[in-house]
Amino acid sequence: MLTALTLTFGLAFTDHVGLDGDYNEINPNIELSYDRFSLGAYKNSFGDPSFYVGYTVYQGWMDVDVGLVTGYSREVMPYIKLEKQIADNVSLFAIPAWSGNSGSNVGISVGINFTWAALGQ
Repeated sequence: MLTALTLTFGLAFTDHVGLDGDYNEINPNIELSYDRFSLGAYKNSFGDPSFYVGYTVYQGWMDVDVGLVTGYSREVMPYIKLEKQIADNVSLFAIPAWSGNSGSNVGISVGINFTWAALGQ
């Protein structure tokens, strides 16, 4: 059986734990996914657009995604995201984060994401 191509629109509400600074904590997002692969865009913590490509390396009680993302201190950066689905269109997530180029201010971005499917599912 083929996995459906899925397009979702989402709205994430985040908190930046352990990080100093003023961050955007409302993050609209869009994602196109197929099987374990994803491609998407969102308004990041600095209010800028970010684009990403990712792969779910583990699916279980909690999913683990890895990939590459743009829109931060470097043109392209690696990311890892832990995500737990708590309802059909609602998930909790945690992403390690740091501010600045030195990496001295390390924390975690945690949040809740609400999604609406436009295609698939």
